[in-house]
Amino acid sequence: MSEPALDLRASARYCRDITRRSATSFYYAFKTLPRRKSRAFEIVYAFMRLSDDWSDDEGLGDRRRLIEDWRAVLHRAAAGDVSGHPVMPALVQVMEEFEIPLRFMDELLDGTLQDLDVTRFADFQATWDYCYKVASVVGLVSLRIFGLREPSRGWDEADRLAIDCGQAFQLTNILRDLKEDMERDRVYLPQDELARFGLDDDDLRREVMDERFRAFMDFQVARAESYYRGSEPLLDLVARDARPCLKAMRDIYHGILERIIAADFDVWSRRASVPLRNKIQIAARAFLGRFRP
Repeated sequence: MSEPALDLRASARYCRDITRRSATSFYYAFKTLPRRKSRAFEIVYAFMRLSDDWSDDEGLGDRRRLIEDWRAVLHRAAAGDVSGHPVMPALVQVMEEFEIPLRFMDELLDGTLQDLDVTRFADFQATWDYCYKVASVVGLVSLRIFGLREPSRGWDEADRLAIDCGQAFQLTNILRDLKEDMERDRVYLPQDELARFGLDDDDLRREVMDERFRAFMDFQVARAESYYRGSEPLLDLVARDARPCLKAMRDIYHGILERIIAADFDVWSRRASVPLRNKIQIAARAFLGRFRP
């Protein structure tokens, strides 16, 4: 076997190992896909995980320079030189096979850069823009791997729905991680909406659980729910063999939101999560649905 093939195989294994260690919410959803597509997800997820690590690890020094260096490695790989990092041979192969635009990866890196120095968002448009870069773009990449049930219809409608689905997921993340983000002096929820409900950063630091906070959280949950409902038609647009994965992803993330509601919006005392056995059950139910008429 040729050396390039060996390099590609090693690169794919490298990505799979990262995904197995890190993709706690989506790993079982990936497993509902045909191997060609699940392999692609493992590879793309590994790139995204590494990109996040550059921005999250405060001990790395000049993280902005590191992320821009990482972007340069990506661009060199896209131009044919995949020697810059073990993830790159497999990533470029997947980008070519599934026609994933390089600009999607660039937008994702723009989001990791924004995380370095933007800690507050004035209004929901600013929050939406951030969610687009770190989550909706992931939805657009995922859609290319899923494929469309009717490719002749084009990507416009499916892209719009994938963007909304990403918004739903990231808004859920933001609500779930409110305590953890506050400890890092980050508030991703809109400042003008906090003020509208009589809240400020000091209230969040004190982990208030009064009627103001519950009303604010109810408003935010309702917005996330509207994105879940609005993006539901995407399930009918993706290729049949990818539908179980998308459904499992949606059900797992929506399950987190349901647990926030069940806890009466108390995100301070316990981080909302879907237990592992429930994730496996969700993925299994979604996979079995693939065989129903």
